[in-house]
Amino acid sequence: MALSNGAGAEVQRPLATVVIGGLITSTLLTLIVLPIMYIRMEKMIHSRHHRKKIHTISAMMFLCIVSATPALAQTILTEEMALRMADTYNGELRQSAAYTAAAQALRGASLTIPKTDISMEYGNVNTFNTDTKITIEQRFSFPTFYSAQKDVATAQAESIAEQERLTKADIYKKVKISLLMLSRLEEEKKLLYSMDTMLLRTVLSAEQQLSVGDISIIEKNAVLLQKNALYMQIQENRASIAFYKHELEVLIGPFDSFAMPPLTVRASMSDSTVFLHPFESVAQKEQEIAMAQYSVESSLLLPDIRVGYSNQSFVGWQSEGGSERFYNARQRFSSFTIGISLPLFFTAQQARRESVAIQQSAAELQLLHRTRIRMHSLKQLSEKQRTLRSLIDEMENSALPAAQDMALRAEKAWNIGSLSLFEMAYIRQNAWEYQKKYIQTIADYNTILIDIEFWNFSR
Repeated sequence: MALSNGAGAEVQRPLATVVIGGLITSTLLTLIVLPIMYIRMEKMIHSRHHRKKIHTISAMMFLCIVSATPALAQTILTEEMALRMADTYNGELRQSAAYTAAAQALRGASLTIPKTDISMEYGNVNTFNTDTKITIEQRFSFPTFYSAQKDVATAQAESIAEQERLTKADIYKKVKISLLMLSRLEEEKKLLYSMDTMLLRTVLSAEQQLSVGDISIIEKNAVLLQKNALYMQIQENRASIAFYKHELEVLIGPFDSFAMPPLTVRASMSDSTVFLHPFESVAQKEQEIAMAQYSVESSLLLPDIRVGYSNQSFVGWQSEGGSERFYNARQRFSSFTIGISLPLFFTAQQARRESVAIQQSAAELQLLHRTRIRMHSLKQLSEKQRTLRSLIDEMENSALPAAQDMALRAEKAWNIGSLSLFEMAYIRQNAWEYQKKYIQTIADYNTILIDIEFWNFSR
């Protein structure tokens, strides 16, 4: 095999190199290294001078064994652990939380009052004498404007909070799917490696049988083609594992110290009543924003209120009660003003209000559409769930054991010569493909349940 140049040589040569290398190293260890170590240890035992060295070597070996134990017993990365890691490390979730906090902080800015006007006059304001005048004026919108503005700020903050929940539901779904794909690929890897071991034995046996003329070159090449196809599947499996590991690392951060959970049939969630999914509640909050904004635009058609205060001097002689009196700059006169500002040109404002009314109708339609999407999706997913659950039960109860038994019987029949190599390889290949289909069916079933959990997200 190591010197082969025929069909499948690129697969056989690396395998033969590993086998030859293992035989050589094991022979050297058994015949040379182990006897030398035994002789040296025997001499150390009978020498007091070396007893301390023996204890040291024993301690070092014990530490190596103890230190290697955690590496062999990795912690399983459960789904709940992965979701907690996503809450901590995922950049998109942290960004959404920051946006929500910023929107909550903006709620305090809902009461927006225009700046106060303060002016001062100096000079011949009233007479030829020099006077001073200080005026303070403040404009207010109609009171209903401020309550409507507060409703807009509240609805916007709640909308962003619901958007954060929707982002979390989406990230959680991606984490679950990535973890599921890695579990499926690890299960497939075990099956592929088991197939590879059995095919390697078959290839070696085929080489021997071909050399004595028990089988034809066609049968041997058929097994080699299976080996080549399996090699490609193993490489594809490795690439897929690397891809999903990278994707999961982006979602939850580094997880190299964890082992993947085994692939099992996911438990279906109990019936739960979720009145409004974040996918729908975001549209509902958009509707509430439009309603509050309509009130804001309507309030702007109402008059503004203007109040003011002025304080000024009248330097000179003034008539008071029939007598003349001189007033200097320190003697002040005050007055208050109140007025309204009417929107006489309101065509543009009415257009803005009409635009907001249309946006409100659009938000209502969006909410209705999203509700229909969710209900339709849940109905379809429930039907697929029942179909796949029945298929899994059938596989586990009859088809899968039958396929495994068929593969074992075929190999036994080939060993005793009652079945050709080609027939045995064909039957065993079908059994392996059925096992792969079983693994894929479990993954598909779990994916359906993860989708159902997404549409029933309530965190």
